[in-house]
Amino acid sequence: MNMEKIILKFPLILLALHIQSAEFSDSPVLVIEAPKPEVVEFNNTIYATCEVAPDPNLPPNQICGRVLFKQIFPNGTLEVKVDLCGLPVGDQQARAIHIHQYGDLSQGCITVGPHYNPQAVNHPLHPGDLGNFVSENGVIRRFLKLPEAKLFGGQSILGRAVVVHEKEDDLGMGSDEESKRSGNAGKRIAGCVIGITTPALWQKTGQLPGEEVEEGKERPKSKRKQLLNKCNSVQTVTDELSVRQRGDGKRTRDATHRGVNRSHVKLLILVLVKKFYNAGVKGSRWQQGTRL
Repeated sequence: MNMEKIILKFPLILLALHIQSAEFSDSPVLVIEAPKPEVVEFNNTIYATCEVAPDPNLPPNQICGRVLFKQIFPNGTLEVKVDLCGLPVGDQQARAIHIHQYGDLSQGCITVGPHYNPQAVNHPLHPGDLGNFVSENGVIRRFLKLPEAKLFGGQSILGRAVVVHEKEDDLGMGSDEESKRSGNAGKRIAGCVIGITTPALWQKTGQLPGEEVEEGKERPKSKRKQLLNKCNSVQTVTDELSVRQRGDGKRTRDATHRGVNRSHVKLLILVLVKKFYNAGVKGSRWQQGTRL
């Protein structure tokens, strides 16, 4: 028997040995699947949203907004955008945000169960422990990553709940058992159920504090800066035209007049817009006393 035949028969030999020694494993092969057709439609990326609303069992509050999720299949790190408003203005109370086990808001946040904890570990090692957040003028806007949480597979957080708590998470440093379960974060004042969505909300929310700019992309400019940059460019072109008209005599003046007769008018209008805009910005700064 030559070597080629031995190589071809080698897998069969191993199989026979396994049969004889009864070493077959009954453990299922783990196959990770992503939600379809979304994983195909959105370029191997899964998006999810959670529309936050106050708990109806508590005194009324105005907390609203959403928590957004994004993950590249199959090995990407889960990215999160927290975009909330309606918290008390001037309130410096840190508030914990966690992912809870059930997406059941039938009786408010009380029916969402405990923290989602598939590995049965102590808090704050649960995959959905987002941490503590302090609002600024009633708003929380933050970007973070959750390395242990997933939007796909057997331990997906899709269909589970996000809960905003009344108090700060003690991060498991408390002396009682509840610290290791929930961080003693207090009442559940608002919540939502995580559901799959399109990329639209993620893109609409824009860049948040803590989010890095992707390589090769510039940080997006505000409309205010875009307008100022455009007006500055217009002013530069207008100044250059004026210098050329004064320095090159009648011949250049005539050529300039014929070439930019209409566009020159548009340039001057934009320059005026800039001046009025700058005056408005200065007035706004003086009235508000804040830095734009």
